[in-house]
Amino acid sequence: MIILKYLTYLSITLLLIFSCSKEEEKLNNTRQEEMIEKYVSSLEDANVIFNDIGVWRIIKSEGNNNIIAKPGDSIFFYYAAYIFSNGKGKIYDTNVKEIAIENNFNVDFNLFEIRKEVVGRGKLIKGMDIGLIGSKKNEESVIIYSAKNGFGDKQIGLIPKSSAHYVEVWIKDIKQK
Repeated sequence: MIILKYLTYLSITLLLIFSCSKEEEKLNNTRQEEMIEKYVSSLEDANVIFNDIGVWRIIKSEGNNNIIAKPGDSIFFYYAAYIFSNGKGKIYDTNVKEIAIENNFNVDFNLFEIRKEVVGRGKLIKGMDIGLIGSKKNEESVIIYSAKNGFGDKQIGLIPKSSAHYVEVWIKDIKQK
């Protein structure tokens, strides 16, 4: 009988802890999305594309080609990824050697090659996967998304848990499926 009471108490306690952490995570994502929206709104004359699940793409330089990325297409791109902090925060990844050197970011110099990924198929982190759809060849943009479209409440390498992301992207080519 005592064991049954203990297990019931433990189950209720774990349920409350899990519920609180899920609510906390939801609140954190809402705050991040509000901060991102405020930041994006402050950019005058910016060409902003917003996806209703919390991914913003700010087009810095319109692509010069009519080829538009759709799910299943291969995109060839360079990028610089930062923690969002009311704009570009601390860098955590890049495949651009000059940006790595400029930011004293120590990575293996063999990684500075164009990246090729199939978009819209879950091959990328969700925010990037969604943010790259609709981009054009030779487009320069920034993709911003909250932790819910990033790594959630997990710390991954240099990325603190529950972090929003700010990713500069330079599309070099798109191969349609």
